[in-house]
Amino acid sequence: MAIFNLDYYSGKNLYSDGDIENVILNIVKSGQDYTEYVGSENYYPIMYHLSPERENILNWYPFKETDRVLEIGSGCGAITGLLCQKAKWVTSVELSKRRAEINYERHKSYENLEIIVGNLNDVVLEKSYDYVVLTGVFEYAISFTQSEEPYVTFLNNFKKYLTEAGKVLISIENRLGIKYFSGALEDHTNEYYLGVENYPGNNTVRTFSKTELEAIFRQCNIPSWKFYYPYPDYKFPTEIFTDENVNSENYGRVYRNYQKGKVELFNEIEMVKTLKAEKTMDVFSNSFLVELCVSDVQFANVVYAKLNNTRKENLCIATTIVQDADGYKVKKSALNENAIAHIEQIYENQSAPLPQKFTYLQGDLQVNSVEYPYLSNANLDSYMVQLLKAGKTGEIKKKIDEIYHAFMTLAEKQKEIYNPKFVEYFGNVQYEEEFASVINCNIDIIFDNLYPYEEGYVVIDPEWVCDFWIPVKFIIWRMLNEWYAKYTLAEALMPSKALYLQYGITEELAEVFRVWAIHFATRYVSCDDLDKAAVAVPKINMNHMLKDRLEANTIESSLYIDYGEGFSEAGKSIVKVAIRDNKFSFKMALDNTKMIHMLRWDPVEYRFCRCNIEKCCLDQQEVGVLSVNSEEQDEGLFLNMDPQFVVHLEPGNYSLLEVQGTFEFLQDSFVDEKLKREKQHSTILSSVNEVIQKEKDVLQKNKEMIETLNSELLQENELIRGELQAIKNSRSWRVLGIWRKLRGVGRND
Repeated sequence: MAIFNLDYYSGKNLYSDGDIENVILNIVKSGQDYTEYVGSENYYPIMYHLSPERENILNWYPFKETDRVLEIGSGCGAITGLLCQKAKWVTSVELSKRRAEINYERHKSYENLEIIVGNLNDVVLEKSYDYVVLTGVFEYAISFTQSEEPYVTFLNNFKKYLTEAGKVLISIENRLGIKYFSGALEDHTNEYYLGVENYPGNNTVRTFSKTELEAIFRQCNIPSWKFYYPYPDYKFPTEIFTDENVNSENYGRVYRNYQKGKVELFNEIEMVKTLKAEKTMDVFSNSFLVELCVSDVQFANVVYAKLNNTRKENLCIATTIVQDADGYKVKKSALNENAIAHIEQIYENQSAPLPQKFTYLQGDLQVNSVEYPYLSNANLDSYMVQLLKAGKTGEIKKKIDEIYHAFMTLAEKQKEIYNPKFVEYFGNVQYEEEFASVINCNIDIIFDNLYPYEEGYVVIDPEWVCDFWIPVKFIIWRMLNEWYAKYTLAEALMPSKALYLQYGITEELAEVFRVWAIHFATRYVSCDDLDKAAVAVPKINMNHMLKDRLEANTIESSLYIDYGEGFSEAGKSIVKVAIRDNKFSFKMALDNTKMIHMLRWDPVEYRFCRCNIEKCCLDQQEVGVLSVNSEEQDEGLFLNMDPQFVVHLEPGNYSLLEVQGTFEFLQDSFVDEKLKREKQHSTILSSVNEVIQKEKDVLQKNKEMIETLNSELLQENELIRGELQAIKNSRSWRVLGIWRKLRGVGRND
C-alpha cells in the first residue's frame, strides 16, 4: 500500500483547477471510465489529468528497475503510476492536498510509492535519488520560491537530493513554440502571446526559450544536458524527437487539438516545413523535455520514439530508435503486460507470405520487445516525393502499378469475405463484389514502410497482418489514401479519383473503404474515439481581416473604471472599436483583482453621433446601460461633444466587459438641417410669443377700460341712491311731479 504523508502539509492548497478536481476524485474512487465525460463542458481538465496519453512523455525513457525517483509537483498523478512501474521507489511531492488525494486513489496499490503533501522547499528527505522528475512544474518556481533568482534557487534546492550520477528530467513549454505564434493560448494564463511577449506584468509563472533554459542550467553549474522535442507538446505527445531528427521529414504531422480558444492565423504545419528547412525547428518546438546530468555525461540512448498508448490496452506499444556502440537499432516494445502478446505476434508476422521481390525486415525477439536493424537508406515515400516535385507522374504511376500487380499474384477471387473477424476489424458495412483477395496479408503496405532494395522492397513494421481474406483493392486504396493525405501536391498533379478508377475503385467503393479504415483505427485499435475530444480550430484569414478593417470605420473610445474613488484619467483605458455597416462589438478585459464600482464608456469625443447599445455583458451576464447626456426625446442621439454611457452593476470583481450595438457619426448636413429646423422652430415660437404678448396687452387695456366703466357706473349708482333718498325725504308732491316730469315718468307710474 502506498504511503500518504501529511507531515509537511501547511493547510494551504496553492494550486488548483477548482471544483472539477472533486469530479476527478470521484471518478478515480469509483473506477469510472473518464471518457464518459467526452463532450461535457469540463472534459478537458478531466482528460488532461487522467488520459494515458500523458504518460507518453516518459513511457519510452529507459529507467532501470533499481532507480529511485523523486517526482516534484506530481499533481493528480498523470505519470506517477508509470514511474512506479519502471522504478524501484518513487517519492511524489505535491502542494495541493486534493490533487495528492487523487494521485493516492489512483495508485494506492503500489508498494513502492510515497506521496508527500507540501512544499519541497520545506520537506526533509532522507533518501538520495537517481532521478528528479518535474512535469509542468519548473515554470511555477517563481510562485513558491523566495529568491531574486527563483528558478536557479529552485533547481539548486533539489539537486542536493540526487546521487552522484543522478539526472533531472524537466518537461516544460517553450515560450517561443510555433503554436503560440499561429494562435494558441499561453497554456498557464489562457492569454494570447503572453509568453511570446515575455510575460509583461506576470509574476506567477514563466516558461523559457531553449537558450534561456541553457542560461539557467549554466548558472546552476550543470555540466551537460540534452534536449528532447515532444510532438506536438509534452502534455499529449505522440512522438519524441532529438537534435538528430527534429528537422527531419517526419517531424510535423497533423495532430488533434484539445485546447479551447485556439485559432489558426496561419497554417502551422506548413510553417513547420519552412522552419525545418532553415534547421531551426528546435528553437520553435512547442515543448521541451530536458535531461540534465549533474556529473558524468550518460544520456539516454534514445534518438526517437513513437508512442501508441491511446490504443486498447493489449495493443499499446512504443517504437524507438536507439543508438549503442554497434550503431542504430529500432525497438518495438510493449507498454504494459497485456501488450506483450501483441509484440510476440509482430515477431511472428515477419514470416507471413509476401509477393515475389518483397521481403520482411527480420527482427530479434527480446524481453517484451522486438529489435530490428536500422535502415539508413531512404524509403519509397521519400523517392515518390522527389518524383512528385519533379512532376514525373508517369514514373509514380508505374511504381504503384508494380505494387498492385505484385499483390494480385497472391490473390484469389472471394465471394464471402465478411466473416466475424473481418467485421471485428472493419465493421459491418459491406459491398457486393467478388473481390480479388489475399490472406495473411499486411494491410499496412504504405510507402513509408517500403524500402527499395535491389529489384524489390524490404517491408518494415508487420504489425497488421490479417489471417483472413482482404481485398487487394483495399490494400492499394489504403496505401494511396495515406499518401494523398500527406501531400496536397499529389492531388493537384494526379487527381485521386482518376487514379483509383484505374484499379476499379469507384467513388462508392472508396467510401466503403474509408468506413472500413475509420472503424479499424477508432474501434478496433483505439480505446476510445479521441476525435470526439478534439476541439475544432477556427481559421482566421488576416488578409480578410485587413480588408474588413480597411472597409470599416474605427473609433477610439474611452472606458473609465471607478475603483472606489470616482472616474479619473488614471482609470481610463482606450478601446478601439471597429464599425461595420453601422454595427459594432468589442470585448475588454478587466482587472479582476480590483473591485469595480462603476463603469463609463465614452464612444467618441468632439463629434456628434448616434449610438445605441443593444447588449452589454459583464462576465457573460447581461447588465443595463444608461445614456447620460443624449437628447431627451431620442436617447441614442448625442448633440454634444462628449457622449457617455454608464453601466449598471453591483460593485464586484469582474474579468470581461462585452458591448455590442449600433453607431454612426452624424453628417454635417444632418446637424445643419437639425439646427436649421431648431432655428426655424425658435423663430416661429418667437413670433407666436409676440402675438401672445400683443393679445395680452389688448386684454390688459380692455381690462382697464372695463374697470373704468365699472367705476363710473358705481359713481352713478351712488348719485341715484342719493337722489332717491332726497325724494323720500321731500314733503312736496309738486317736487315729486316735477321730478317725474324731468325723468319722463308718467302720472300712472
